[in-house]
Amino acid sequence: MMATGITENWSAWQVLDQLFGFDSQNTSASAALSGQASDVAFRELIYYFNCGIIMAVIAIYAFILVIGTINTAKDGTFLGKNWSSYWIPLRTILGSACAIPLKSGFCMAQYFVFLMVGVSINFANQVWQNTYEKLDKDKVPPVMSFDISDGVKTDIALYLLAGFSADMLKNVGMPTGSDNKYDALDTTKVDQMSLVQAAMKIEKNITQKMIDNNQLDDIYVTKDKKINTANIERLKQGMQQWSVIEDDNYVQFDVYKIINHYIFRLPITQPDQDKVSTALNTYCYVEKKDEGSQPRSCQDMVNSIMAIHNNSMDINKHLTNDADVIFTLSQAIARGFQQKLKDEAKNTDQDKVNSTEDDKKEGENDWWNADQKYFKLDGNFEEVLKAFHNDFAIFDDLLYNNQQSQITIDKVGVTLQYLKNNNSISSLVDHYNDGSLEYRLYPDTHADEKNPKHNKEVKLTDYTENDKTDKFIQLDVTKLKQQMIDVFHNVYGDKDNQYCRDQFSKLFPNQHIIDGFSCKDLIDAVVPSSISTDIGKYFLVIQTALANSKSGIESLKAEYISQFLYLVRLFQLNNVGFFHEGAVVADIASPAESFLNGIFQKMSLNADAGGMLSQIYNIGEAVTPGVEMTNAFSALRQIQGVGQSLIKMVVDTLQSVTEKTEKAFTDVLIEVSTIQGASKLAALGTAAFSYFTPGLPGVISSIGDVGAQLATLITMTNLTMSLVWLPLVFFVLVTLFTNAVLFALIIPLTPFILFWAGKIAWLLLIIEALVAAPVVALGIVYPEGHEVFGKAEPAIQIMLNLVLRPVLMVFGLITAIILTYLVIAISAKGFHAVATQISNVYGTSSDSYVTGTLNLLLVFMYASFIGLAFYKCFSLIYILPDKILHWVGGTHNERAGAEDMQEMKSSGMQNAQGMAQAGTQTAEKYNQGKTEEMHGVQNMGSSVGHVGTSVDNYKYHKNQKGSSGGGENSAHLNNPVNPNK
Repeated sequence: MMATGITENWSAWQVLDQLFGFDSQNTSASAALSGQASDVAFRELIYYFNCGIIMAVIAIYAFILVIGTINTAKDGTFLGKNWSSYWIPLRTILGSACAIPLKSGFCMAQYFVFLMVGVSINFANQVWQNTYEKLDKDKVPPVMSFDISDGVKTDIALYLLAGFSADMLKNVGMPTGSDNKYDALDTTKVDQMSLVQAAMKIEKNITQKMIDNNQLDDIYVTKDKKINTANIERLKQGMQQWSVIEDDNYVQFDVYKIINHYIFRLPITQPDQDKVSTALNTYCYVEKKDEGSQPRSCQDMVNSIMAIHNNSMDINKHLTNDADVIFTLSQAIARGFQQKLKDEAKNTDQDKVNSTEDDKKEGENDWWNADQKYFKLDGNFEEVLKAFHNDFAIFDDLLYNNQQSQITIDKVGVTLQYLKNNNSISSLVDHYNDGSLEYRLYPDTHADEKNPKHNKEVKLTDYTENDKTDKFIQLDVTKLKQQMIDVFHNVYGDKDNQYCRDQFSKLFPNQHIIDGFSCKDLIDAVVPSSISTDIGKYFLVIQTALANSKSGIESLKAEYISQFLYLVRLFQLNNVGFFHEGAVVADIASPAESFLNGIFQKMSLNADAGGMLSQIYNIGEAVTPGVEMTNAFSALRQIQGVGQSLIKMVVDTLQSVTEKTEKAFTDVLIEVSTIQGASKLAALGTAAFSYFTPGLPGVISSIGDVGAQLATLITMTNLTMSLVWLPLVFFVLVTLFTNAVLFALIIPLTPFILFWAGKIAWLLLIIEALVAAPVVALGIVYPEGHEVFGKAEPAIQIMLNLVLRPVLMVFGLITAIILTYLVIAISAKGFHAVATQISNVYGTSSDSYVTGTLNLLLVFMYASFIGLAFYKCFSLIYILPDKILHWVGGTHNERAGAEDMQEMKSSGMQNAQGMAQAGTQTAEKYNQGKTEEMHGVQNMGSSVGHVGTSVDNYKYHKNQKGSSGGGENSAHLNNPVNPNK
C-alpha cells in the first residue's frame, strides 16, 4: 500500500517571495522597494552588481561631455546636430536614476521589471481562474460534437420528411399486398461504401440452411457447399472485382449492381405527436436579451415545425417566415442540452459548483499550479460531453421511434448482381499460346442486366435495427425525378414549363430564369440525383407512391410533388445534409491478435492477446464492431487505461513463459524418477535371484536408463521446439511494454513537463530581466539609437515575452486538452482509412503469417502515431509563447520544454525497453537454468543406473570364485556387463 500525504501548493508570488525575500503579505511590485539587501543571497548579489553598473554611468557621462562639447563647437548647436534632440537630457537623467541601487538592493529599473511581473501574474491568474471556474460552472463542452450539432438538425428534417411521405403514401399510393404493405426496390451506387455495407448485412444474415435450400448464388458458396467466407471478406473490403484460382480453374467476379429490398407499412392508428412537441420544447433553450429585439421563442419555433408536419399541403406558406426554423431550433436544442446540465448542477451539487471559488480564496488555483489541474479539467470535459451525448441519444431515439411510428421502413433483402467467368487454366494457356487470350469479363454488364444470371436475394432477418451506416450509402433518385416531370406534364400539358417557372420563382425568388427553362430544370435545381439513404429512403417512399398510385388523382399527385419541392428547398435553406462522406475502415487488430494467439498456442502458453491490440487500435475511434470503449470521450484517460492493461498483459505472458518451463522441468523429474526408480528397483530385486541369469539386472537397469533418457529427450525436444517462437514473442512483448509506458506514463506526463519547463523558463527570464534592467538603463542614457529608448529598444519585446508567457502557457494548456477531443479522433479516422487501404493489398493473402505480421506492425505504428498526435496537441504549451511574438516582429524562439520533453521521453522509453528486455532475459535465463537442471536430472538417473551394474559385477565375480574348483560340470560365464572383457 502506498503512503499518502498532503503537500502545500505555492503561488507564483510565493515562489518569488522565497527567491527575492519579499514580504509574504505583499503580492505587488512594491515589495521590491522594501527590506534590506542583506535579506537573501540574491539581493546581496544584485546590489553589488548594480553598484558596479553605476560606474559605467559615470563613464557614459564623461563620453557625452567630451563628444558633446566637440559636436557643439563643430555644429554650433548644443551637443551637435545628431544629439540635439530634447529627449537626450531627459533620457540621461531618467536612465541614470533608474540604475542607482536602493537600500533594498534593487534599482528602479528592476522595480519596473517587477511591475511587469505583477501584470503578468495577474493577467494569467485572471484568464486561468475565470476560465476554469466558468468551464466547470457553466458545463461547457470541450467541442460541439458534429454528431450532435448535425444530428439534431437531421432528426428534425427526418421527422418532417417521415410525416410528409407517410401522408402522401396514404393518400396517393396503393398497397402491394393484403397486409397493407408496400414493396420497393432501390439501386444504390456501386462503390466501396455500398459494397461494404451490403457485405456486412449479408454476413450477418447468411446461414448454412440457405445454402442447403439453394437460396444463394454461388458467390456466397464454396465447392463443398459451405459459406464462402473468403468472398464475403473481399466484399467487406469493398472489392468490386477480383479473381481466384480454384483447383484447375481461374475464376473472375465483377459485382456491377446492388439492389436493396424495402417494405413500407403505415400505422393502423395515427401516432401521437404530443411527445415530439413536448421533447422539442423541453430541450429547447433561448436566452433572452436585456435589450433590443428578442430572439424567436422555443414555443414559436416548435409550433412552426408541428404546423409543417401536420399540414403537408401548406408547406409553401412556411418558406418565407420559417426559412431557417430547422437550423435555429436545432441550435437552441443543443444549447438546451447544456442548460439542462447547468440546472442539474445547481440543484444537486451546489458545493461542487463553488469548489473553484474556494480554490481561488485559498490561493490554490493560481496559474502556477495549472499543471496540476489538467486531469481534473479533462475529467470535467468528459463528464459534460458524456451527458451531452446521453441527452442527444434520448432525443435521437425519441424522434427515430416517432419516424417509425409514422411509417415503418424495413430493409428485408439485399441482391448482388455480378458477372462470373470460370475458365480452366489449361485452356487459358492454350489461348495465350495461340494469341487469342482475352482479359475482359463477358458478357458485359448491359447484356447481363437484361437477363441476370445471378440475382438471388439474401433475406435479412435483423431489418428492424436502426442502421447508422445508411447515411454513407448513396441512393439513386433519377427515377423519382423523372416521375415528377411526367406527373407535371400529364397534369399541366403544354403549360407544364410555365407552371415550373412559376414554382421556381417562389422557390428561388432572387435567381434569374434562363430561356428555355423546363420542369426538368426545376427538379434538378431542388432534388439531387443521389442522396444519402437515411434521407433517401423517404424519397423512395414517395417514388413508390407515384409508381403505385390510385387512379384519377393526377392533380393531387402534382400538388404533393409541389409541396415536396418546397420541403426539400426548406431543408436546403437550413443546411440539412443530403450527403454524408465516409470511409471504409477495417479492424486490422483482430487478425493480428489471432496471429499472436496462434503463436501463444504453439508455445502452449497460458496467455493470449486478450483484446489488447484492439484496445490500441480503437484509441480515438472504435473500428471493432460492437466494441463499447470505456472512457470513450477522454482520449487521455482512454490511453492511460490501455497502457495499464498492456503492462498487465506483458507481465502475465512472461509469467506464463516461466510457468511453462517450470512445468516441463517437473514433468522431466517425474518421468525420470518414475521410470528409473521402477527399473532400478526391479534390477535390485532380480539381482537377489539371478544366480543362473546374472546379466538380467543390468539389462533391466539399462532399459530403464534408455526409457528415462528417451522421455527426457522427448520432453526437452518439445520444449525447445515450442520455444522457437520465443524471440518473436519477446519482440512483441518488448514493443508492447514500451508502448504501455508511453501510454500510461509519458503521454499523461507530457502537459506537466512542458508546463513545468515553461514556468522555469519564465522564472529564469525574470532573473535575466533583473540583471539586464540596469544595463538597459545605460542603453537609455547612451545618446545613439532610438529617439526615446536609445539602445534599449530590443528590451521592449523581451519584456513583452515576460508579461505574456504565463497567460499564453495557460491558453496553450487549456487548448491542448480541448484539442485531444478533436485531433485524436481526426488522426484516428485518417490512419484507419489509410491503413485499411494498405491492408487491402495483402488482406486476401492465403499466408496468415504474412497478414498477421503486417497487421501487427500496423498496430504498433498506430500506437506511435497516436503518441505523436498527443504530442502535437500538447506542444501548444510552448509554441504559443514562442510564436505569438513573431507576429509583432519578435525573434525570441526558446521552445521551452521541447528539448526537455524529448529527453524525458527518450529516457522513459529507454528505461521501458531496458525493463522489458530485463524481463525477457530473466525469463530466458530461467529457461536455461531449468534446461540445465533437466540435464542434471538425466545424468543423475544415469548414475543411479550404475547400482544395477555394480550388483551384476558382484554376482559375476562371486560365481567366478565358486567355479574355480568345480570340475568339468562347472558353468563357465562370460562377463555379463562387458562381454568383450
